[in-house]
Amino acid sequence: MLLGAKKNKSGNKPDLTDKTNFKSIHEDFEDTNISDFLFNPNEILPEEQILISIQGKKILTVGNTAVIAGKPKSRKSVVVHSIIASILSNKNILGIDAELQKNERVILIDTEQNKQDLKKSLLRVAMLAELDFLDEKKFLCYTTRQLDPERTLLLIEKLASDNKNRLILVDGALDLINNMNDVVEVKAIIQRVKTVLEKNNCALVFVIHLSKSTNFTIGHFGSFFDRFSQSVLEITRLENGNSEVKAQNMRSDDHFEAFEFYWNYNINNYSLSWTDTNTTFYKNYRNYSDEEHEQLLKKCFSSNEFLQEKQLINMIAKTYKKTEPTAKKIIEYLTTEIKLLEKENKGYKIIEPVVF
Repeated sequence: MLLGAKKNKSGNKPDLTDKTNFKSIHEDFEDTNISDFLFNPNEILPEEQILISIQGKKILTVGNTAVIAGKPKSRKSVVVHSIIASILSNKNILGIDAELQKNERVILIDTEQNKQDLKKSLLRVAMLAELDFLDEKKFLCYTTRQLDPERTLLLIEKLASDNKNRLILVDGALDLINNMNDVVEVKAIIQRVKTVLEKNNCALVFVIHLSKSTNFTIGHFGSFFDRFSQSVLEITRLENGNSEVKAQNMRSDDHFEAFEFYWNYNINNYSLSWTDTNTTFYKNYRNYSDEEHEQLLKKCFSSNEFLQEKQLINMIAKTYKKTEPTAKKIIEYLTTEIKLLEKENKGYKIIEPVVF
């Protein structure tokens, strides 16, 4: 048994439904300083780190969880792999922008596939990111098919304690629980997730199945995670063969516009509903021509000749469909390398081209 987890009477599995000694809790709380839980609305908080966004809408930030929900074979894992590929490539993949800071790492915990299928799915990640190999300094994958729920939870807690591991994706989350309709067990797992987020500077994504009959995430487990999470994305396999991505619940931002994608297994690639070609990769900002950058900048400065730095970051993020950290890199690139922007006081203006 790991980390002192209690055994049930049979001595085989951890007893997650064991009743707590409420008298002991009351005695312990008597010595608690209640000011530890007081929130100061005037406190200046650090800027939140956005990890995942879609169409400029905030999907997941550090300290939160997100749910990717869908029925079997709806291509939930394709969405998961696209998130990882976006992080590794610094590109918009499948309409998703995902980004970590330097020296941060994304973790995939696969609870379902055998090693052969897992290997094939990781080749998809490399293909989407246009990489020859997956750098373990930026990405690690764990397979927990052989572990029981308690040991898988302990693994998540252990991984989250490493400050390099900023984003952890669990595909699929039902293997974290013995009985998805046991309210006591579900609440215990939710509390453990909350503790992981409170103690560590990380974020978690859980892949959860939708019920075939009700179209809701399965069991009390799914409904509790839906309410707790910052965002819930629903992936639906449509009759036309496409998969639809839509926002089911969004706590921190408006809903993005639902879109469809088609995964072509013959060429191991995808196409989006808003594209006119079979090309699926959004170019890295360094691969745009100067003329393309100029057109995008004109959109940013359409109402003003001068923008404050924060204003420009927001406009670049919206126009290029990138996250704020990437927008800052784009501004630096446009200013220092191709010199289309000029910094003036605390803001920026477009450098007018020289006419001969």
